[in-house]
Amino acid sequence: MAFVNRDQHQYNSSDDYKRHTLFAKRLTSIDIFQSTLQSSAFIALDTESFGQDDRVLCQIGIAYTGSLVPVLADPTCGKRSLQKFVQQNNIFSTTINVASSTQKTQISKRIKSRFGNDYDADFDCLNALIDKLLLEYDARRIADNKDRLILVVFEYRAEWSYMARFFPSALRYFSAWLDVIDFSREVAPGGNVPSLKKTLNPLGYSLRDVTQDRKSEGAAHNAGNDAVITLAVLEGLQWPANQAKLRSLQAYWRIISSYRGPPNLLRMPFTANIQTLDQTLLPKSLDSALCLSRMFFDEYHPKTISVSGRNPNSAWVALNSLPQLNRFVDKLHGTTVYGKQLVVTSLYDPALALAETESIKNQAIKQQREALRNTVIAVEEPDLETLFS
Repeated sequence: MAFVNRDQHQYNSSDDYKRHTLFAKRLTSIDIFQSTLQSSAFIALDTESFGQDDRVLCQIGIAYTGSLVPVLADPTCGKRSLQKFVQQNNIFSTTINVASSTQKTQISKRIKSRFGNDYDADFDCLNALIDKLLLEYDARRIADNKDRLILVVFEYRAEWSYMARFFPSALRYFSAWLDVIDFSREVAPGGNVPSLKKTLNPLGYSLRDVTQDRKSEGAAHNAGNDAVITLAVLEGLQWPANQAKLRSLQAYWRIISSYRGPPNLLRMPFTANIQTLDQTLLPKSLDSALCLSRMFFDEYHPKTISVSGRNPNSAWVALNSLPQLNRFVDKLHGTTVYGKQLVVTSLYDPALALAETESIKNQAIKQQREALRNTVIAVEEPDLETLFS
C-alpha cells in the first residue's frame, strides 16, 4: 500500500540526511527507553488518511509531554482515565486537519479531539505550521529541564513517510525515536500484538474515553486522540503486571475461532454448547469469544472457542478430554449469569470420536508404510557416482 498525496513535496539533500540520521537512532527496547525517561521529553505523532490503494493524508495528531507518570484506577469502575493521564502528565495535544486544493473525495466523519486544540491547514503551509508548533514544544522541553526530545509512534511506516514528504522540518527537533509496537512485541513475543486501541484495555484504560459520542460525531479515528493514546500505551507497557496482561490477551486470541459456528466435531469431539434457557442473547460476560476466553482459559485451557455472531445467542467451547468436558458441563449447566439461566450441553458423540480415532490410526499406518517404502527405494537405488568413477 502506497502512502501518497496529490500534492507533491520536493526533497532536498539536507532533509534526506536528517531523515537517515534520525532513523538510525531508534530505541528498540524498554530498558533503553527507561534509561532515557528521566532526561527526555516525548512527542507522539499519529497520522490519519483515506483511500484504498493510495492513502491520502487528511489529519495529523501531535502530543507533547515532559513526563510519563502512571495514574491510579478509579475505585468505582476499576479503570484508569485518559483525561487524568493527560492532566497528571501535563500533556499538550494538537490535531491538524489537512486540506488540499485538489482534493475532491469526501472524507469520513471523524471523532472529535478530546484533549487539545484543532487547526485546519493546507498542504502549502503544513511544514511551516508543524515547525512552529514543534518550536513551541521544544521550548517547553527546555522549561521542563529535559535534555532531549524523543519521537514516539505506533507502527512507524505511515508517520515516517508523511513526515519525510510533507513536514521534514520536524526531523531536526528529535534526538531519537521509538515505535511502541516494538515494546509490545518485546513483552509479548508469543504471537500477534494488539492494535493501539486494543492495547488500552489490558493496560486498564477504556476506549470510551474517546469514543463516547461516536454515533453523533462519526467513527473514524482522530489523530490527536491517538497521539495521546500512544503516550498512554508507552507508559503502561513499562510495568510487569501490564506486560503479563498483554501476554494473557495473546493466549486468549490463540484459542478464538474466527468461524461463527461450532467447531469440527470430528477433530474436536469434546465440545460443549452454551445457550440461555429462554433462547435469547448470551449474558454480557459471555457475549464474545474474548469474554469466554477470559472466563475459561485459566481453569480449562480450551482448544478453541467460537460464537454464533456479533450478538451471539450460542457459543461453543472445545475442551481437551471427555472428563474435562463432563466437569465443564456439570459446573456451568443451570447456573445464572446476569439474570439469565445457562443451558450447557455436551456435543460429544462416541461414534464420531471412534471414527476420528480410526482415521488417525489409519493415517499413521499409511505414513509408516510410505516411510518404509522410501527407505527400501533408497537402499536399492545404485550409487551412480561410483558407477561412472
